[in-house]
Amino acid sequence: MVFLGFVAMLMIPTYTKIVPQFLIVKLMPLFGGNNILGEGGSGWINTWWALIVPGAVTPFAVFLFRQFYLSIPHELEEAARIDGLGEWRIWGQIASPLVKPAFVTVALLTFQESFNNFLWPLLVTTHDDLRVIQVGLTVLKQAGESGGTQWNLLMAGTPPLPACR
Repeated sequence: MVFLGFVAMLMIPTYTKIVPQFLIVKLMPLFGGNNILGEGGSGWINTWWALIVPGAVTPFAVFLFRQFYLSIPHELEEAARIDGLGEWRIWGQIASPLVKPAFVTVALLTFQESFNNFLWPLLVTTHDDLRVIQVGLTVLKQAGESGGTQWNLLMAGTPPLPACR
């Protein structure tokens, strides 16, 4: 049932979770001046925690790890039990090294998704030192004090297009 719940969460569009996720971040207890009930402060708003934690564990990552762990041969676990290893050591010394490709895949996909995210960092940050590159480039496109777009800074921060041959 838990696995089916995670598969069902894969079908929920990201933008439908924005408001509840924002409320959770804002009402985080004992952070940003909040009391134990999450009242009175700003929670994780304008912190690195708001940018990192909500995107760290996704239903896709749980699904991918489950599939990788199910693909490990049971004979390896049985051999480790015969050798006297406990369940935690089997997981840490036998199973986890075999799923390193899953760790790398999840890390790369999570980084890529977080790097390209625009809406969430725009909602949870207002300080310039916390802006991710997508939000920072948009700020440079807005009219500055000089009355126009800062093209030199905008072009310096924009990644180049792939070469056409």
